[in-house]
Amino acid sequence: MSMKYVYSKTLILSALLLGTLSGCLSTPEVSVSSLGKKLPAPALKGTSPFEQNIETIGYVQIQGTCDARIGTIYLSFDNKVWHQVPTQPNLTGTSLPANTVNDNDCSNDGAFNAYLTKTDLTNTWGIVTGDNGADVDYIYIKGSTLIGDTEVLTIVDTKDTDGGGSAAATILLEKTWPSGGAGVGKCGYFTVSLVDENLKVASHAERITFNISVTKSGSTSTFRGYNSWSECEADFSSTNNTDSFEVKAHQSSTQIVYRFPTSSVGDTLSFRITNQSALTAGPATNVVLKSTSGPSLWFALDGSPTKIYRDACYPIKVTSRKYSYDSYAHSTDQVALSSTDARVLFYSDDACENTQSTFTFATSTVLAYIKFVPSATDAQSFVPFAISAQGVAGNVNSYDPASFNFSADLTNKNTATKLAIWGASEIANGQCSEFKVVSMNDNGTALPVLATTSINLSTLETSVGTFKTDASCSATASSATIDGGKSEAAIYFKPYSPGTITLVADHNTMTSGSQSVVVKSVPTQLAVTVNNWTYYTCALVTVSLLDGAGLGITAPQNMTLNVDYLTGPTNYSYTSATNHVYPDSSSCVANSGNSNSISFSKDASTASFYIKNNTAGYLGKVTVSTINPLLNISSGTAESTFTGP
Repeated sequence: MSMKYVYSKTLILSALLLGTLSGCLSTPEVSVSSLGKKLPAPALKGTSPFEQNIETIGYVQIQGTCDARIGTIYLSFDNKVWHQVPTQPNLTGTSLPANTVNDNDCSNDGAFNAYLTKTDLTNTWGIVTGDNGADVDYIYIKGSTLIGDTEVLTIVDTKDTDGGGSAAATILLEKTWPSGGAGVGKCGYFTVSLVDENLKVASHAERITFNISVTKSGSTSTFRGYNSWSECEADFSSTNNTDSFEVKAHQSSTQIVYRFPTSSVGDTLSFRITNQSALTAGPATNVVLKSTSGPSLWFALDGSPTKIYRDACYPIKVTSRKYSYDSYAHSTDQVALSSTDARVLFYSDDACENTQSTFTFATSTVLAYIKFVPSATDAQSFVPFAISAQGVAGNVNSYDPASFNFSADLTNKNTATKLAIWGASEIANGQCSEFKVVSMNDNGTALPVLATTSINLSTLETSVGTFKTDASCSATASSATIDGGKSEAAIYFKPYSPGTITLVADHNTMTSGSQSVVVKSVPTQLAVTVNNWTYYTCALVTVSLLDGAGLGITAPQNMTLNVDYLTGPTNYSYTSATNHVYPDSSSCVANSGNSNSISFSKDASTASFYIKNNTAGYLGKVTVSTINPLLNISSGTAESTFTGP
């Protein structure tokens, strides 16, 4: 087909840059990086679908090879909404034999062969063909495995005869979540995007390598960053980062995490793409360093759908955050919401009956509701618009204004036909993380269900964690409930095994939805063990580093730990001069080299030292804690009563 006849799902640049993280991150630990190497993407074989004319023959054929460990093949036109190719294609309007089937399972022979018919494109992906269609510039294909999704194959329309989707021309760098500001000493996100001459999302046939420069007060240095948030947070001494980055072949963007310097508040840093292996670098992006304690705050859009259906009522949550990422707002402060499109209205109630555009922060989050009310003459299928959040005059705190990109679905796809799971792509092992189960129409637009609907929850893998009912993860759940008239339900998941897992939401009348999540072991606590509590004896003390699930983990950096060694007849009321902390047994025997701190080496799983008490019958307590507050690792304690030898 000439894919110019297919309705475009290409995203506009501003939607990518400003909407990348809004509405899908509940904690700053979120990242797009993966744990370990994914299986390679499927490979295209035969004629590109962009060389075939769907208007002439009624279908396009996509063939390829794939790793035999891969199961089902999935296809997308926007790299967001994925569907399995139907096993039995709808052959209406084609000359294909009646017994034609799609081979969408690589595990049989390491290959796939799919016929995408005009009817299936409309029914499954919401893609409309014909003279009124616009360009589809990319087709994305990936495989599903028990250990997570494969890399993504991107097929690009390199001929594009209608002006859109041309090859990438420029590399753009943008500070996100939030835009334009960053807390001193904190980690923050940058998005690197490829765009064409029309500022539309694009890709390149080969991988593009690049560096980034940082300029402050006329002095330029090299930018060193990380592939994920957890890597940045763990590397408190900034020694495990890199200055080399890439956008993979046939991909359109990548994310980089950077720890901002502890410079003076108000300093402006200028970041620029340099040494790119291809294309032209875009303009520099400036970031102002902000205090992590205030007074400047910023607005985040937390967990809200950014693609809404006409005449339906949707909640939006605007959260005020410090530049430390902690949520905070004064109880009398207000935020004013506005839209670039007059057809978007704001409400104070979930029935969208009472219009209101200014809201008070009773907590750090304002809950408002929006509805897109089209006019009788609207002919567009999808309408982009932006919502702005701005503090009002008289607020106690100062709020940096923010803009969030949305779109409205004005099509006739008014039935919820499939499910999705929204949430972080990376979570910490042993910690409680929030996700959302969302009901959607064929276009991938969040759409309310007509009646209260129970959704089954599961994971593709076994023994990797449990779903929970609440934010404290106190009760186990196997299902979630989307109330009638709503399009989402909050769910929680607590993993207890690191690796890549797949969360699944299922219902017998809707296509199931899934979310691939990387579970990382992040150091969160210290454990202390004393091998004996005998006085006049040198006792070995072992300190272990654990993740949130209590699993042992190696240290990401060299750490210095503080040791409190207390004894006393009542509640450890004093420290005896004869009680010492020794680095090794010989020092302990000789009563020399005592200290109140120890070293925990990088990549080590334990550290040890010795203690000696000279009085029987006293209570003993050993507490070990980290000195660097950036580590956010809780202390460990061991205690008992000293006895005679």
